[in-house]
Amino acid sequence: MGVRERLAQLATLRTKEVTVEGETFTVRESSAATFAEYGRLQKTDRTAAIALLLRESIVVPEGEERLSVKDATGIALSQRVSIPLISAVMEINGYAGNEVNEEKEPRPG
Repeated sequence: MGVRERLAQLATLRTKEVTVEGETFTVRESSAATFAEYGRLQKTDRTAAIALLLRESIVVPEGEERLSVKDATGIALSQRVSIPLISAVMEINGYAGNEVNEEKEPRPG
């Protein structure tokens, strides 16, 4: 397999199922651009930063509309709901510890 094929295979976005109060959702790995924007927003508006990650990471079934900014912001305001989701997003993005409000070094591999 050539370099192009190996990189394409590695770049496939990972997903993870997470259960929040008995309801199961799927989240996916964030793009580099989304994660960079998240980092920028973390410095000025943490709710908007979390809402961005939620909006971009929660996988909605085919045929359903993606979360709106308003929907994602409402979810971000609930620690009980947002923390398990964001923790799963952080984990599949390679961040150890899963803390939402601290900058962490990515895990190798």
